[in-house]
Amino acid sequence: MPEPYHPSRPTTTDDLVDRLKKTPSTKEREALEALVSRMVELFKDHQKDSFIIEASVISDVASKQDCHDLVYAFSRAIITGTADGNVVNATLLMSFASCLGHMKFKIPKEIAQFASLLRSLSKQLTITTNSGQPQDRYNLLCTIGNVLDAMVDMKFSGIDREELHKPLLDNLHALGKSDEPRTSQAARYAHQALLKVPDNESPSGAFCRYSWTIINATTKVASTTSLIDLGVFLEATADHRPVLNFLKKIGNMAN
Repeated sequence: MPEPYHPSRPTTTDDLVDRLKKTPSTKEREALEALVSRMVELFKDHQKDSFIIEASVISDVASKQDCHDLVYAFSRAIITGTADGNVVNATLLMSFASCLGHMKFKIPKEIAQFASLLRSLSKQLTITTNSGQPQDRYNLLCTIGNVLDAMVDMKFSGIDREELHKPLLDNLHALGKSDEPRTSQAARYAHQALLKVPDNESPSGAFCRYSWTIINATTKVASTTSLIDLGVFLEATADHRPVLNFLKKIGNMAN
């Protein structure tokens, strides 16, 4: 009678992930999944630097609950790490970005802490823009882009316009013009993602703001010509895309 098969314990995180991807629903798989859950639990309780990369790697095979716990732990680690104003650990940023990229499940708003996380990352971006290294700035932009993608997926809304949304949007817009190709590309990507995340401005607030922009622009145009040319009008308007969208909405309402 053949001896029963006793699979060996994985010796590395990569080995664990590889075996989970290849192992069907058996007792061995259950044991491997339990090991992943235990690793997630350890990282959730203690976000040690030595756990960061492994936590990112196992996100590719983690269960729905484990994925939620990983995002919570990464978010907390970044928020805590940026509290003192220092540049956050680059490995932490890139590991979190990788974790979000592997994520197969939507993340509940109450778990993600994304508003607080984005606020911390935005402050870090301002610091690195003024005095940081290009690589630090690029790492931050990649992480911000991944966080914003996740926020779009979960239909996140209500980011404070004046405190966070507009300053970050302006910063990303400026960085999108950088001479450094990687920085420019990452900033443009994050900028487009942020445009898809609504802020907390009310419709009436937007109406007043865009109306005032139009009044100012019209005044500038009227001082130079009696025939309003659209090109001149847009040149007089600092940020013309929101104005065009606003005018389009007004036109739709009138029809």
